[in-house]
Amino acid sequence: MSENIEDPIDSPEESIVEKPNVDLLMVGLDEAGKTTLLYKLLKTDNNDLITIPTIGYNKETIDFEDKNYTFWDIGGLDTVRVLWKFYKENKAAVVFVIDAANRERFVQANDFLHTVMGDEDLSNAMLLLVLNKQDKPNCATAEDMEQQLDMKSIKQPWCIVNTSAYDSQSLNNIMMNLRDLNLF
Repeated sequence: MSENIEDPIDSPEESIVEKPNVDLLMVGLDEAGKTTLLYKLLKTDNNDLITIPTIGYNKETIDFEDKNYTFWDIGGLDTVRVLWKFYKENKAAVVFVIDAANRERFVQANDFLHTVMGDEDLSNAMLLLVLNKQDKPNCATAEDMEQQLDMKSIKQPWCIVNTSAYDSQSLNNIMMNLRDLNLF
């Protein structure tokens, strides 16, 4: 008697190992460059990318090394920024983007950062602070921002990365820093 049963080990469907997904909350003030960074991470060779202010959110997944990172990019306008509260649950990390060249908004960014990181639902989320627009003159350094934003009072593990949406290496540094945070 002959049975035609496919060996599951040889089945192509069985040999595919699904990568773990890491959900990330991407927030910051308007014009910090969150959406531009997100879409540059997806298409780093696209220098002609044009974005408009995000009304609501963008959700994109980036396959990087052994994980899929799902970014929930929440608009930064005053009227939209409050929406982050609806997307905060079960996030492994917060990616907080700051326009490092716009010193006039550091106090406002500080207030928002501490509001987000002080939320009980994010008490176990790690923080990646992205100092964006490093291609512009007079940008704040990581050391400046560490003091300006009172980072020592943040209870969760955090790291700071300098970046520019127009520098592919600094974009890659975002993903490498997320990897190094050992997010599950």
